[in-house]
Amino acid sequence: MVGKANETHVYVNGKKCKSLIDSGSMVSTISEPTLRSFHTVPTIKTLDEFILSVRVAEGSQLPYLGYVEVNIKAPFHTEPMMVPLLVVPETDYNRSVPIIIGTNVLRPMKSTLTSDSEVNIPHEWDTAFSAMDSSIVSLVKSTNKRPIKVSPMSSMTVTGLCKAKSSIQTAVTECVDDNQSSLGVCPRVVNLKSTGTNRIPVRIFNMSTKVIYVKPKSVLCGLNEVKIVRHAALDSSVEETGEKASDECDKGKILKNIGVELTEVTPETK
Repeated sequence: MVGKANETHVYVNGKKCKSLIDSGSMVSTISEPTLRSFHTVPTIKTLDEFILSVRVAEGSQLPYLGYVEVNIKAPFHTEPMMVPLLVVPETDYNRSVPIIIGTNVLRPMKSTLTSDSEVNIPHEWDTAFSAMDSSIVSLVKSTNKRPIKVSPMSSMTVTGLCKAKSSIQTAVTECVDDNQSSLGVCPRVVNLKSTGTNRIPVRIFNMSTKVIYVKPKSVLCGLNEVKIVRHAALDSSVEETGEKASDECDKGKILKNIGVELTEVTPETK
């Protein structure tokens, strides 16, 4: 009934650490005690400017102290990769598994691999990569005609266009392999009201210390289909109009609880 956790080891600033390879997490984390145990402790940087709210699977908010920039090396990589990790308090789980590798690290790692590569990818990593491949239903490309400057430690909303499938009504914006290096994407739920081309607002952020430019017609993010679970009324005598209003109210509460923003995409905004 309960499968084995997708755990393995990575090297963080040269130190071997047990980690969870989690394709369902959009952020990567390190426990504070593990960070403090490093010979040279990286500087914890603040995220106050981003007002980042991170929530776990059951909806509760994940506390964090800030983030650090560290070098991570996977078994199939010859060179380490500089990535940001959120610093989180110690828990029962991260006491034994102090690192969580999410899609913000998995995607740039996967992008370094080529189809003709003879690198032997461990099962834990291959499972996570395969799960990400099957989740994106459409790509969102920028509409800018000139490069957009994204300053260090800043965020902005950029408009993109995508062609969604007629069967997809609700999706969440998510980082993809083709995204600009070091640019992150804030998850945002969007309703796709029509077929054809849709205009999508994408919230991007630059957590690095360098200026990044978004090139014209570049891939901003991918759309991952999500389904809103509607509330089933216990009282069968409730009128249809009452049920519909309750459904919409419950949908809004669910989205608020998981910390995402709902954006309506209408024909007028195309």
